[in-house]
Amino acid sequence: MTYVVHDAAGWRGARSQCPAVFPAVGQSGMVWLGGVTAGSCGANVRSSPGPTGKVVSCLQHHTGVSVDGGPTYVPMSSTDGIWWHLAGKGWMADDFLIYPETCGCD
Repeated sequence: MTYVVHDAAGWRGARSQCPAVFPAVGQSGMVWLGGVTAGSCGANVRSSPGPTGKVVSCLQHHTGVSVDGGPTYVPMSSTDGIWWHLAGKGWMADDFLIYPETCGCD
């Protein structure tokens, strides 16, 4: 799957971590965090997409999630700006979401 995003520089292709169709609404996968210390707060889950959304929880590496909304584009310098809603949790940047069966990212 290929994403494109629009920001101040114009349209550009967005990086995708896995070739599978994930994230996508109705799909399940997991949070992937390279180089994160076990037991530490991994990826923030927010009340609304983007850096201004209140942090409502934190998910650790290999936490299973289901996507039930999105994508929403919110420009950010540290991610590709695409956000997905996680069922029962909140919003997360797609940089942290993977489809575990195809990545081999342990």
